[in-house]
Amino acid sequence: MCWLCGAGLNDCYDFGLTAAWRSSMVDMPAFWAHAAGTQAYVSPLFHVPGFVVAFNRVDWMHAGCLGVLQHVHGNVVLDLFHKLGGTVKSPTSACAKIMNMFKLGASSLNMDPPFHDLRYTMFGRPNKSPKLKLKAAEARYLLPVLEFVLREFFPADDEYSRVRHQCVVAMCRCYDELKAWEPRLSNQRLGRYARQHLMLYASLGRMCAPEPRWALVPKHHLLLHCAETSFHNPALEWNYSDESEIGRATKIAKNLNVEHMSVGSMTRYRGTFHLQ
Repeated sequence: MCWLCGAGLNDCYDFGLTAAWRSSMVDMPAFWAHAAGTQAYVSPLFHVPGFVVAFNRVDWMHAGCLGVLQHVHGNVVLDLFHKLGGTVKSPTSACAKIMNMFKLGASSLNMDPPFHDLRYTMFGRPNKSPKLKLKAAEARYLLPVLEFVLREFFPADDEYSRVRHQCVVAMCRCYDELKAWEPRLSNQRLGRYARQHLMLYASLGRMCAPEPRWALVPKHHLLLHCAETSFHNPALEWNYSDESEIGRATKIAKNLNVEHMSVGSMTRYRGTFHLQ
């Protein structure tokens, strides 16, 4: 069950104009009725006094930059990798060529390269849909570069290539809307572009079936909720500057006793910070 709309996640996976997507957001009584009736897992967060479903908001950074965008990049990069003759046993040459194209694309767009090294292990996942492992900011900055590379170096000469490019363009339009937000207009356009992107993404998955490519995941569902219910610019609610620090805190927390994590993590963090 989606805690936002109350629909089953799979009910929305064709991304058509279904009743599930048009339904109103689920309220607290409906949430608990579903949880009790299905004996579904309920996060301990909902046992916090005063906490209600309405407090939940989808964060674009986690649903988009660290979710949908990584899947888009992974699938496209794997296509380019195969197009350039890359294989699991001999990946170096193809990865280097793709990285050079990214650097050239970034230069042409007057940008710094989003990242500086590409390895097969960053996007190749045996028997799983590809996913490019990047930080949120890196994934976001790569998007216009990827569109440039597809447009300039890999002309769309068949239906799959055309749909793939349109899929990337639709996502670019979403991020362009975040950069130049217009009150009362951008929220409508953002929802439309996000739906276009996800419908094209789903089409690519059907074209590649039964291969595990362009797989739909719960973050696709959440991203569309975020796009279609945002009355203000979602970019105002994320914080990229703390991304590396959060990752460092996560590594520290893994080595601590849970009972003393709140104090121990701060002590360890101060120690590692001063050492640098």
